[in-house]
Amino acid sequence: MVGGRFKVASVASVAVAGLFMGGVAAQSADLGGNCCADLEERVAELEATTARKGNRKQSLTIYGQVAKGVVWHDQSINGDTNNGSIRDMNGRSGTRFGFKGSAKINADLSAGFLMEIGVDNTNPIHGASSSRYSQVIITSKSLGTVKLGQGSEATDGITEIKLGGALSGLFSAGEGSDASSVAAAAYSNSFDGTRDTGVVYNTPTIGGFVVSAGWYQTSGSANAINGTSRSDVAIRYAGEFGPIRVAAGVGYHVVDQISGQENTETISGSASIMHVPTGVFLNGAAGHVNDDDTARHGAAVGDDHTGWAISGGVVRKFNSLGNTSIEVRYTQFDNDANSRNPHSVGVGISQNIDAAAMDIYAMWEHYDTDAGVVDDDVNVISAGMRVRF
Repeated sequence: MVGGRFKVASVASVAVAGLFMGGVAAQSADLGGNCCADLEERVAELEATTARKGNRKQSLTIYGQVAKGVVWHDQSINGDTNNGSIRDMNGRSGTRFGFKGSAKINADLSAGFLMEIGVDNTNPIHGASSSRYSQVIITSKSLGTVKLGQGSEATDGITEIKLGGALSGLFSAGEGSDASSVAAAAYSNSFDGTRDTGVVYNTPTIGGFVVSAGWYQTSGSANAINGTSRSDVAIRYAGEFGPIRVAAGVGYHVVDQISGQENTETISGSASIMHVPTGVFLNGAAGHVNDDDTARHGAAVGDDHTGWAISGGVVRKFNSLGNTSIEVRYTQFDNDANSRNPHSVGVGISQNIDAAAMDIYAMWEHYDTDAGVVDDDVNVISAGMRVRF
């Protein structure tokens, strides 16, 4: 007891003395000579090998995914009907990485950015990359969001609203369109918006509704659709009613052609409904294009292009890995750009692995261009995986 009291008193005495004689206290606390200098040097080394953002004002998030698939089809090409390839998921969800940031200006306003690069390694020697997004963003909680630069149009994804599914988009042929010319011909028009350079405004969410509008201007040759002025408007809704979840959207898109070509008008949309307890879902989409631009498509083009698609299935956790999604789909086009009526059917399954942020999928799709020729249909089987980070 005496020894213990003495040690406590001694430590206390040194501490008190240190208040009046800083040098003495500092010397008493120096237990290892140059320990602090060594620590600072090590920290400096770690900082030199660590990726850092340019300032502390903007937050920085790095994200992306790697998605690869194996595709096989039975279209006859030069007498070879056993054609396969390993490629990015393309229409489903390609390989990409991106950077996004945001900084709070005040209680209502924030400013940020989005940059995203798509990577397609279909060519194993050279590969390819493309800029998907390059935007500056201003957001007001009360007034909405303005995005300036290259990014999604207001109608981008308007035909792809799905609460569940394992197949590619309702109007997308996925990997099949790149592997098979028949599959590509069966999907000559997606009725969907795209990514472009311009300005987009989104309202705040009001009662589950969001309204978007955009204007875009790009340069190009006289016969290129991207050498145009574009504008569009869209409205989307999402909500729940007891066990029922609903999502839907509709958009109107206008392309003002250059060099005296005709305008193109598109109205399209999609809707999805899910019974949450069981995971049973139903998706639908439709689109109509008014386009009599013979200078761009040729004299045989009609002025009406229509398409619709319906799919259904179930998504739920059948095992401990994560959600399993099963989907069946039918798509029909009428009077497309080549005066055909192509259609397709498909079945797909996707398994999510939560622990690895991974999806594994497999699908079969049959495309028929209804062209009345010998090789006007094709079967496409594809399987692959996607890892997100």
